[in-house]
Amino acid sequence: MLRILLTDDEPLAVDAMEYMLRKRFGDKLFIDKAYSGKEAVESCMNSRPDIVVMDINMPGIDGMEAILKIKETYRDIHFLIVTALEYFDYAVESVKMEEIEDYILKPLKKDLFLAAIERVLHKIEAQKQAKKRMLEMEEQMQLAISILEKNFIGFICVDGYGKDYIAEYCELFSITGKRAYVLMMEFEEQSSQGGANGIGVGVLGVKYYKEYCNILKRMCNCIIGDIIRNRLVVLVYGEFGQDSYEEKKDAVQIALKLLQRADYFGSRASISIGRPYAVTEARRSYLEALQANYRRLEYTTDTLIYHFDDIGEAKEEYIETDGEEKLIGCILKGEKEAALTVIQDIYTHLRRGGKSVGLNRAKNCTLSIAARIFAECRKAEDTYIQALEQVIQEKSIWGLQKICEQYVSNVLRDIYADKEEKTTGIIEQANAYMLAHLSEKVSLEEIARHVNLSEYYFSRLYKSVAGKNYSDQLLCFRIEKAKRLIREKEYTVREIAELVGYPDPNYLSKVFKKYTGMTISEYRSGNFDL
Repeated sequence: MLRILLTDDEPLAVDAMEYMLRKRFGDKLFIDKAYSGKEAVESCMNSRPDIVVMDINMPGIDGMEAILKIKETYRDIHFLIVTALEYFDYAVESVKMEEIEDYILKPLKKDLFLAAIERVLHKIEAQKQAKKRMLEMEEQMQLAISILEKNFIGFICVDGYGKDYIAEYCELFSITGKRAYVLMMEFEEQSSQGGANGIGVGVLGVKYYKEYCNILKRMCNCIIGDIIRNRLVVLVYGEFGQDSYEEKKDAVQIALKLLQRADYFGSRASISIGRPYAVTEARRSYLEALQANYRRLEYTTDTLIYHFDDIGEAKEEYIETDGEEKLIGCILKGEKEAALTVIQDIYTHLRRGGKSVGLNRAKNCTLSIAARIFAECRKAEDTYIQALEQVIQEKSIWGLQKICEQYVSNVLRDIYADKEEKTTGIIEQANAYMLAHLSEKVSLEEIARHVNLSEYYFSRLYKSVAGKNYSDQLLCFRIEKAKRLIREKEYTVREIAELVGYPDPNYLSKVFKKYTGMTISEYRSGNFDL
């Protein structure tokens, strides 16, 4: 409800204005009254009205002085001035000031007075709507940035096919030329026996995800991924120098503050950290963070912060082999024999390294392959956990090869068993969800969550099966529903726009014309052959 302040040194004039406003607007306005410029200033300080109707000629502080004093504090109050005929020229000049909306001559004429008030009310409403749209745009922008950040982290940490996009994301976030390292936070739940429970971990991490994001954004320049299973991956970037000791110390300080917050939230967590590289090569830091985490799990689970430099014997730079990329490609294509051949080549290479490679490095390679496969495919979770345990206990490179072969075979079995039936079911679920929520904002994240897939995998799967992006299909559904509603001739364009998920009817009109080749009015006239 809007508030209006009526100011005039003649009480009868104030009462007359109040009567006219009550008659027109009833209880839709709060009405305050003042009988001098001084009272008007004090009233604005106490109640801050939306509109002030001010007489110019008043004893003491006159109307214009009062307006200027009020404007010193409140720039968004709207002013209408009332004046007698002898002050007409003054009134005309005053409306040239940005503070004054309009003037009204005394004696007040009801229609002119109310018309002036309504013009200001409409202007206030338009400003509120514009502000609301601006806030919605800002909210959508923040949401879009969050999604882009998660996708960027996904390309760095999961998608070996996303390398071509990393440079584009760096430009988007204005971090080209900077250096960055990966900080990986892993959440653990405690079992009743006091040990870590690997199933269902990360629940508290997800619950307090926004708090972790806020803490990180305050502490450092960073890009934050989503919590996947039980891990939160963060890319910390900046102008890192050559002092590796200082870089490590700063990274550990950030990790300590995160763990303190996790402890406050009742979560048990650990953090692994890679070294800084050029931001376009951040995947190297991610792989180092993975190695640091595996080494922590293997040797020192009591240590909650582990930096790659702490590994000691493995300080040499980790280089991802072409074999791992080839293996992922074979799995995604369903080529089992080719995948097993690649595994044989990888472990033949490791065995040829002899003592210079060592069992620990072969274990790290196996763990990295298993983690990469699980992150890409999201299959055989129980088998994945079992494989990790087997790798840690294995005593030979030959044994590691057998574990890797068995794990890959299990993943392929799960992915491609009844593939066509499962895929069709997923597409049908996604389409049904879109159709049921056409009047709402439907995001990729929501649909992917509904069908229980990662956003990246669902998007790729949908296009490969349906032959189009999910967003194109959603648009098609919306246009078809709009056409049906137009044919029924029971709804206005605004109502149709809301029913198909477009709050702005003008936007619906543009989309409809682009999609169908004719305007809504043309289609409504009977051109139903589209």
